[in-house]
Amino acid sequence: MKFDISDKKFSEFYSSIKPNIKELIKKSTRNKCYYCGKVCSSFQNSHSIPRFILGNLNSNNLYGNIFSLSNIEFMKGHTGINQAGSFYLLCEHCEKELFKYYEDKTVIENFNENDQKLLKSIALKNYLFQIYKAILNLSLIASGYKKCKKNDIPESLINGFRFNIGVNLSNLDTYEKVIQYDKHYFNKDIYKTISFIKLNYTVPIAMQTSFSIYKSINGVSLFYENTQVFEPYNLFIFPLKDSSIIALFGYKYSKNTDLLLEEFRLLSDSETLKLINYITFAFCEEYYVNESIVGSLRKTPQLKKLCLSMRKLDLSKYNSTNIPNILTE
Repeated sequence: MKFDISDKKFSEFYSSIKPNIKELIKKSTRNKCYYCGKVCSSFQNSHSIPRFILGNLNSNNLYGNIFSLSNIEFMKGHTGINQAGSFYLLCEHCEKELFKYYEDKTVIENFNENDQKLLKSIALKNYLFQIYKAILNLSLIASGYKKCKKNDIPESLINGFRFNIGVNLSNLDTYEKVIQYDKHYFNKDIYKTISFIKLNYTVPIAMQTSFSIYKSINGVSLFYENTQVFEPYNLFIFPLKDSSIIALFGYKYSKNTDLLLEEFRLLSDSETLKLINYITFAFCEEYYVNESIVGSLRKTPQLKKLCLSMRKLDLSKYNSTNIPNILTE
């Protein structure tokens, strides 16, 4: 079922269940650190993007997000630096030890596309964030069903909510499995960079996320035949002080990764930037843009439509959409 997220009834429903988010996630994780499994009294406020990366946007610590670009009134249309990409799954020890290397400013500024330690850290942060989202959304859905029965909110509303946020148990299962896989091969080279670009200017957007790709640039299906099982790919856009780095990577020994690598090699840098710009707005939610450009982006109807579509990511469609490319200088 396709559901209009801007519907007034959805606004009322969402507002009614939003206040208890932290309590829901606490119950869902059973007071244990998601990574090490140790009992902890409180979770760390982890962030999917390093704070110093966001600072390079020069946006007074306030950033536009998917909701400000989509102009959905009842959702918060901007994000502060302390809330950007935040999630609560880790104990203090895991948060500090797992991402110490990745959050080193010097390491990021001298990014090496073959640095397995860095790629693994970025991937792990992405997978944990996706798990957090899945657990939280499933908890919200459960809460919503209870409110349906009490307040006569139609169940079709909740079904629409479920559809639009893309929550299902198979996603949760996939990300749990890849974390265990990465743990098992901790000392092995397991990732391969599909595309890496360093720009000599600072882009007005920061993002880091993991997602599935339904079809490649040439229209080849990347889902396993007769299943909905997918491989996660990782993408980041990091604005630095006077430059930017953008990279897409996947599992090293995957046929799908090799296929994408060959396809990306045939693209010019400008075409690659156009494609990554499309991926960002067509399928990702975890991006933050300089507040100064939000107004102009809102004036593009095609962009709003694309942000709200949340379809399966088909890379072969990237040339069919006319949206602003904010990755170009």
